[in-house]
Amino acid sequence: DTWEPARFGWVFPLARAYVLTGEEQYPQTFMRYFHEFSSQNPPNSGAHWASAQEVALRIIAFVFAWQVFQNSPCFDEAFINQLTQSIAEHAQRIPPTLQYARSQNNNHLISEAVGLFTAGTFLHTHPKAKKWKQLGSHWFHRALQMQIAPDGSYVQHSMNYHRLMLQL
Repeated sequence: DTWEPARFGWVFPLARAYVLTGEEQYPQTFMRYFHEFSSQNPPNSGAHWASAQEVALRIIAFVFAWQVFQNSPCFDEAFINQLTQSIAEHAQRIPPTLQYARSQNNNHLISEAVGLFTAGTFLHTHPKAKKWKQLGSHWFHRALQMQIAPDGSYVQHSMNYHRLMLQL
């Protein structure tokens, strides 16, 4: 009940609904919950900032939402600036604890690497974008080499974590 809504995984079906219908209620819903989350969870404080993996999953969802909703009239310049600032704040949260994800050598490392790469690609003009992209790419490829056996099995013996790794 705590983690799932804050991962913004519900953005993906919302975006599909928008693509199918063009109805503005979908980007408006994203914006409403983005603002609610942002106002109640300031950067680097509280439960939703404790895990860099959770932060990375939000980056991926936020960038996906922008890609799908960007032409919506409600995605004005002010909102886009808020969203990109939030993505940058999220990306800055990951590197300080990447060592922990590396020591775990599991889905956390893959998630965080993909989050950094996504932020670095999306925010290509940000001063730290190149570093985020390089760091994300490096650790993503290393994680795949370390975590996937030649037969395709995953280091974590869980179908859910295997699925997550494949999705990332």
